[in-house]
Formats: sequence, C-alpha cells, structure tokens
Amino acid sequence: MLRIQKMKYLCAETLIIVKAKLLQNNDIQITHQILSLLKAVLTQNYFTFQQRIYQPEQGISVGSPLSGLIAEIFLQHYKDANIKHHLDTKNIAFYARYVDDILIISDTTKIDSHTINDYINNIHSNIKLNPTDKEHDSIDSLDLKILQKHETLSGHTQETDHHRYKN
Repeated sequence: MLRIQKMKYLCAETLIIVKAKLLQNNDIQITHQILSLLKAVLTQNYFTFQQRIYQPEQGISVGSPLSGLIAEIFLQHYKDANIKHHLDTKNIAFYARYVDDILIISDTTKIDSHTINDYINNIHSNIKLNPTDKEHDSIDSLDLKILQKHETLSGHTQETDHHRYKN
C-alpha cells in the first residue's frame, strides 16, 4: 500500500489540466470565460485562523468549497497520465483512492514494489508515497484490513471510532 505523505495542490497545474479538458468539448471563448472565473476564485482565496486572515502561498484552502474539486481534477489526471498504463499492463493489480489516500497492490512476480514506489515518487515533486509493508500477511488501509492467503486477497472492514482520525 502507498499513502500520500505530503501533497500541495498546485492550482496553476490544475488550471492547465482544466483548460485541456474544456477545449475538448468547448470553443476557445467559453473555455477562456470559465478559466477566468476559476482563476478569480482561486486567487481570491483566503482563510481565517485564530482571528487572522491568511492567503495560501500555493494551492487552495482546505475549507474552500472548491478544494475537493481541484484536488479531484489534479489526482484524476495524475492517475490517467501516470498510473493507468501500469494498470493496463497488470504491473499494478489494484489501484484505489479515497481523497488523498492511495492503495496500490502490485504483482511482485512482474514488478518489484520498490520500483513502483520509486517511479511514483519521481513523477511529481509534491507527491510522495511510502510503502506500507505487510504485517502477518495483512495491510490496514483506512478502515479496511486486506489479508493475503496464498495467492488470494480478501478484505474486511474494521470498526473505527468515527470521532477520531485514523493514522
């Protein structure tokens, strides 16, 4: 399993992704109008903390209504551009993401897990993943326990205290 250690959503990169997607189905004028509105919202991005007003140096405030959308656009593009071909060739047997937690299960008879980790860590400077090794043939991912028995994987949900964050 790989989990994101640190991620800063770079709005400038996401705007480039959005522009390319918009141009696939819209004319240049509509694309420009939508991008202008999105840029205005992203540059007028402030948050308060302990009665002080801040503007993020890069990215978007976590509490912003757009932060989830911007993150989703960026991470979906990241997957399509960099992970999809490993899924198609079956080097990565399983890929799942929940917000910014990523679970990757690889076929170690085809590719070494450290090779995948090194590849992913060199794609983008703000995305760093680290492997979680199996302990007693199981891996915990969010509230799921994944068990390996011989050549078979199975998953079981775990009870969690919903008032606390899992590490």
